[in-house]
Amino acid sequence: MVAVVTGLLLSASLPRAACADDAHAFAKGAEPPLDEHRLDKVIVPVAGGDSDLGFGAGALVSFTKLVPGFKPYRWRIEGAGFFTFKKQPSHFETPYQDASISITFPGLLEGRLRFGILPYFTRSTALGYNGVGNASVETRPWLAFDPSKQADRYEAARKLTEYSLTLAGLKVDGRFELYAPVYVAASASYQESWIGVYAGSELASDRAGDHGAHVRALVEGPAQHGVVLFEYALVIDTRDDETSPTQGVFQKFAIRQSPGGNDALPYTYNAVSMTARVYQPIWGRHISLAGRFVGDVLFGKTPFYQLARYDEGWAVGGVDGVRGVPAQRYYGKRKVFGNLELRTEMPSFKVFSKEITLGVVGFFDAGRVWADDLSAPELDGTTLGLKYGVGGGLRLRIGKPFVLRADVAWSPDAHPVGGYFKAGQTF
Repeated sequence: MVAVVTGLLLSASLPRAACADDAHAFAKGAEPPLDEHRLDKVIVPVAGGDSDLGFGAGALVSFTKLVPGFKPYRWRIEGAGFFTFKKQPSHFETPYQDASISITFPGLLEGRLRFGILPYFTRSTALGYNGVGNASVETRPWLAFDPSKQADRYEAARKLTEYSLTLAGLKVDGRFELYAPVYVAASASYQESWIGVYAGSELASDRAGDHGAHVRALVEGPAQHGVVLFEYALVIDTRDDETSPTQGVFQKFAIRQSPGGNDALPYTYNAVSMTARVYQPIWGRHISLAGRFVGDVLFGKTPFYQLARYDEGWAVGGVDGVRGVPAQRYYGKRKVFGNLELRTEMPSFKVFSKEITLGVVGFFDAGRVWADDLSAPELDGTTLGLKYGVGGGLRLRIGKPFVLRADVAWSPDAHPVGGYFKAGQTF
């Protein structure tokens, strides 16, 4: 932890440096002075991770062209790389690797149009799977083995509830301001996916039909396939700060369409999602309340790993969803979840001419999934079935565009708690 924070402070002391909000995009932050043509260059070491996929490190490289008349910049090219380590009884493994390059033009059409291109690559070798539906039962077969004496059997047992997933794709998106604060957004992407199913695993059993034809239909599919996806969205954004807002709203209604139905593109599905965020100050920036509600529904033949996701993150479980619940714990075509955070900020101070702000956060997250777009009580149960996590964390803000968060969450599903360390606020 000390080495990580030291590296971030050193990067923050660079002239005109900006730090990343996440691995794919920089937050806007304060607009730099545009009194000259210049090229800003930034190299930032980053660290993060969680108790699900391990903790690791990486780097962000940014080239930003500043030109008078273009706000906040003319164009920006960002490269990001990140990988994690996780300790197993006999060795360290690298369960997660991610690399991307984003190219952004924010000042088109007199600043009303933002356009971006994003090629990316992600590989995860230890994603969790314990069945489909809100009533799925988690099994932990590795607990039957002593890792100090039976390391091989212990690690083989872990694979029974895991699978691997490799994604490589290209996304193009744009956002146009109709009239502030209303925007329309659209994106198009192509993604190639490779799924690794471990022999004897829960996923292999479900794909073989051992738990019925309904479950098999939800999770079956080729090991390698392509997906084309189009998204259209309406956005209302009145936040006072994109990096760490304390006032305003962010509302997004989106429709996604994936055409296919052939060998190269075997999946054909549609989706509707809604995200509502509200930020309410209680005592200026020092104490504020932040809330988020997300609903996501999938229709048609969907890649099974999408059943645990919303947008570009994990839903009921994981670092950006219901914290405390393990990531990829619950799979379903319908998902709803919400987060409530009480955020505090202490008075700022300066280090190497950079403004530093510390904060403390308390939170409560909750959500639920439904296996299919039609009723399936045998998979979802007949009770409320709410999954939840409660916890707290620390926030470190360096300058305007960078926030580092560290959270710990307890949940009835936790083992025994979930720990998360990442750049950017949860929402």
